[in-house]
Amino acid sequence: IFLDRKILSRTEPEIIIFQATPTIKILFYDYLSTSNESLTSALMQANLEAIKQKLDKLIALQGEMIIRQAQANQILFEQNQKILEKDQQILETAQGIENNTFVAAQYAKISAVNSTVSLRLQEEQLAYQKADYWLHATD
Repeated sequence: IFLDRKILSRTEPEIIIFQATPTIKILFYDYLSTSNESLTSALMQANLEAIKQKLDKLIALQGEMIIRQAQANQILFEQNQKILEKDQQILETAQGIENNTFVAAQYAKISAVNSTVSLRLQEEQLAYQKADYWLHATD
């Protein structure tokens, strides 16, 4: 319901233009003819009803927006959980690689020590073989 007020002059009364659908006009006429309210009071009540209806629509829309936002938040939460799980898997894999690298480094050290020991043993064995050779060659 829309109400437009126009004042023609200071001496003439205020003219109220009532714009509404025919059904609303009939309901309004029926209301005025059966109630003891004045025209101004009825128009105010009609205007308040229109405001109330708009507010009800606005509240309903906001409720829908809150529900949609909650649904979107749930989707984002689930996506973040999946990302967190993937990150955890990547971290575990990286920790495994780090551990394997540490173990490989330990084995490399062991291998280097073994190579050094083996080389010294071979040198000692060669020295013993040379000594045996010289000891037996003179016989």
